[in-house]
Amino acid sequence: MPRPENLRAQDVVVACKLHSLSASRRDWTYLSLASEVGLSAGEAHNAVDRCRCSGLLLPSREISGTALRDLLVTAVPRIFYATRGSVARGVPTATHAFPLKGRFDGRGTLLVWPSEDGITRLGESLLPIYPSVPAAARRDPVVHELLALADVMRIGSDLEKVTATRLLDERLLGARST
Repeated sequence: MPRPENLRAQDVVVACKLHSLSASRRDWTYLSLASEVGLSAGEAHNAVDRCRCSGLLLPSREISGTALRDLLVTAVPRIFYATRGSVARGVPTATHAFPLKGRFDGRGTLLVWPSEDGITRLGESLLPIYPSVPAAARRDPVVHELLALADVMRIGSDLEKVTATRLLDERLLGARST
C-alpha cells in the first residue's frame, strides 16, 4: 500500500482558498481552483486530495475551521519558518496586510511578499510559503488575510501572535473573545 503524502506549502494556500469559497458559498472546480491559486489543475487536484487525507477538507467539500486554524497557528510557523530578505517591492503581509488594516498598531517594519505585479509597496521581503501566494492574495482578500495572519504567527511578537490567534479564531471558528 502506498504511503500517503504529507501536506505541502501549496496545500495551505489551497485550504485557505477552499475556506474562502465555502464562506462565500461559491462552488469550485479543480480548474477554477487552480486558476485562483496559481497551480495547474493536476496540482490543485493533488492538493485537494492531501487536504482531504489530512482532515482539512471534510466530505461536504468544506474546510474544517478547527483544522485550518491549528495548521495556521501551530504547524505553518514551524514547518515554513520565516526567511527575510532585502528591501523589495511586494504585497504587504503580516501586520501590514491590507485586509488587517486597523487590527494591529501599524508600527514596525513593513514586510512584503516580493512581487512586481499589481499594487505593491516597498518593504523588507518575507518569502511566502509558496511562490503563488502574492497573486492568490491579490485575487482574494480572505486568502490574503489568512496567509498574512499565518505570517504573523511565523514572525510576529508574542503580543501580535496573541492578536493573530484571536483573529483566526474569529474568522475560522466564529469565536469572539471579549
